Amino acid sequence: MPEYKKGFTLIELLIVITVIGILAGILVMIINPREYQAQARDARRLNDILSVQTAIIDSLANGVISLTDTAGCADCSSNIGTEEIDGSGWVKFNNIKGRGLIDVISVLPIDPINNNTYYFSYYSDGNDFELNAVLESTRYQTNAQRDGGNDNDIYERGFNLNLK
Repeated sequence: MPEYKKGFTLIELLIVITVIGILAGILVMIINPREYQAQARDARRLNDILSVQTAIIDSLANGVISLTDTAGCADCSSNIGTEEIDGSGWVKFNNIKGRGLIDVISVLPIDPINNNTYYFSYYSDGNDFELNAVLESTRYQTNAQRDGGNDNDIYERGFNLNLK
């Protein structure tokens, strides 16, 4: 009786590899890793904007800073301005006691992408302020629509959400 070798043929291996490839492709389409990465960046954006808002409110309440009018400010955004917390960074204010925002945050955050599309911006009329962030994920876009501001495409925080 002839002895047969046990194993897989080349055709069987190609079929299995093809099926695995198709299933992996379907899984990637279902999981959508780009959306999850965008959601992670948006979660960071929301946290960063809230941190800056808290720092401004706390510093105002303690008389450490006062707001200044930023009309015509060319570098009141994270993609152009610096991360300094003394009033010279992308968040502008009068640094009354010389401490700036150091009591609450050590540096102004910048957007995770920080380009001409995704960046943080700051506006003030000297009495009120507004912080803005452009969100990229579909999951967090509802935050921009429900924040009470005047732009449904931008996440807005601050005392007056109609400054921009």
